[in-house]
Amino acid sequence: MGKSIFAIFGATKAIFMDIGLNGELSLILRYSRDEAMRTGYYGILPEHLLLGILRHRDNAACRAMEAAGADIAKIKKELDARISRGWSVPYAEQDNINLTQEGNNALSIAVARAQSLGEESVSPVHLLNSLLHCGSVVLDDVLRDAGIDASCLQGASTVTGDRNAAAERDGAMDRKVPSEQPGVHTFIYPYQTTQSGCS
Repeated sequence: MGKSIFAIFGATKAIFMDIGLNGELSLILRYSRDEAMRTGYYGILPEHLLLGILRHRDNAACRAMEAAGADIAKIKKELDARISRGWSVPYAEQDNINLTQEGNNALSIAVARAQSLGEESVSPVHLLNSLLHCGSVVLDDVLRDAGIDASCLQGASTVTGDRNAAAERDGAMDRKVPSEQPGVHTFIYPYQTTQSGCS
């Protein structure tokens, strides 16, 4: 069975204490771990969180990107080209996969966004919104080239499986994230992105 979601993403457990975890997002987090392993990482980066969203596919974040004219398959291909190490972490090592500080900060931004909007849970839309603001040069480049920005998410549903739910309310992104927490696996980017990640 491997680790539970909160064992994999243990550093974020306290963050989710006051807000629910959208069912789609729970699966996306598992996919993100798998994507980290597939691309040769023991640390889950913000880029892997986006790959998790793309792999899930049937979520409001992907539908918003497609509505904006983005090619999901092309985004995945470009991410792979930028971050893949050309080898995969063996399945037997899955329990050694941890969330990086950059990934933790991206999830923290998503939680803050959902809370600022009075949402009951964190959704893929909140996560994609956070990835647009997390400071990864790779994500900035890939999403900009795909024509994706925060305006593409206006009106996107934040409710699991409900394509016609009430639109997410406008509001400024609360980019304040908690300071580095003990127990977080800090990972050094093997390529040039940003010095501070999602700070």
